[in-house]
Amino acid sequence: MIIDPVGSSKKKYRKRIQDAKKKAIGEVKYYQLGGLKRGQPIIVTIPIIHIPHIEYGPWAPGVASGPGEEGDPLYPGHGDDEDESHEGGKGEGDAIYEEMAMKDLINYLKDELELEMIKPGKRKKKERTIYPAYSPRGPDSLFDLDETIDAMMERHIVQTKMYKRLENELMKNIEDVDIKIVSENYSQKDLETLKDEKDVLESRLSRIRKDLTDIEFEKGQKLKIKIDDDDLRYKTSKIIWKEEKDAILINFRDLSGSITKEDLEASWTVSKLTDIWLKDAYKDSQVDVAYVPHNDWAWEETEEGYYKLMPNGGTSFTPAYEIVHDMIKGNDYPRNTQVKRNINPEETDIYIVQYSDGGNWDTDAALDSIERLLPHVTRFCYLETSFGDWKSEYYNKLKERFSDKINDGSVRLYRMQKQEQTWDALKTFFGKRGG
Repeated sequence: MIIDPVGSSKKKYRKRIQDAKKKAIGEVKYYQLGGLKRGQPIIVTIPIIHIPHIEYGPWAPGVASGPGEEGDPLYPGHGDDEDESHEGGKGEGDAIYEEMAMKDLINYLKDELELEMIKPGKRKKKERTIYPAYSPRGPDSLFDLDETIDAMMERHIVQTKMYKRLENELMKNIEDVDIKIVSENYSQKDLETLKDEKDVLESRLSRIRKDLTDIEFEKGQKLKIKIDDDDLRYKTSKIIWKEEKDAILINFRDLSGSITKEDLEASWTVSKLTDIWLKDAYKDSQVDVAYVPHNDWAWEETEEGYYKLMPNGGTSFTPAYEIVHDMIKGNDYPRNTQVKRNINPEETDIYIVQYSDGGNWDTDAALDSIERLLPHVTRFCYLETSFGDWKSEYYNKLKERFSDKINDGSVRLYRMQKQEQTWDALKTFFGKRGG
């Protein structure tokens, strides 16, 4: 049995790096996710990897038989005393640094959190037009000169072979007639018939050679181009359809005066992670993101403005829900963006993620508005941040009103009571059922 200590150490080293990356991802902050989305890696610190060394015990042979002096260190760092001073030291550090890229985060979401593999809805969507074949008829816009010249040359080659074969046959027939004429076995009348037959064959041979001169390609001569109508070639188009919908992620963020800094950071982190996960799931389609902050009223905001807004005012959920109704119907609505959205649920999967501490004064109207939204929405997620002892009644009302939708997974609720539950919230929203 061959033992490979080096290969075994490499595997352990790689596993240690992966474990360190997973731990770093579990502690990632919302402001790091923004850089990650822009392609900037997160630097992960892998602490203290000791270099293997030999330590002699009192029982080992050869102790004190080496070239060193008594008290010399056996390996780098051996014998160093812990020092509380703040003076600069020297030597190698006790950690290494690895980069964590977007793919590491995606793999973490798939493997560690076991998030479900979202399947985009089906919609026949034009992906591209191809031109797989050619036709002798078509519009001028699809005329293809290269294919036309190829068709002409192919026709010339075929015709040349045919005329050559006919030329050889006629020359053979004329030769046979000449043999008959000189054989003197025919009467005068038969000879006259043979001469007439020879004249006809020579006339046909003359025409064949003339046609050959017009079409035959000869080495060293200029290419003769004579395009007939039958040579014309036009592209025939074929549309390739893609059976996938696009998606839109609509973020609702509570901006009422009761929202704390911890609430905001939790909503920012989950919203960015949701954005990353959906864009990976819909990598072959388009994923748009809408930002709808609200207090007593609601409006669509730009991404930059959304993350800069600070809490103040009262709380009403209904205006935020009504904005989505307006987007679906094509109505105008309050916005700080340049373009009004018009969402077609037949073409776009709609994901709504709402972030709030649950305080709301129009609960019944809000629940009615959600009920009218759900037939058009792929998934409605509600994150309630409850870092203190207070818990809202709105969470319980949602649970009671939409219990059937919670069971089928189209409505998902999570009450976050500490910052470390960010990943649990994401797993609730997009994890496999029963997980």
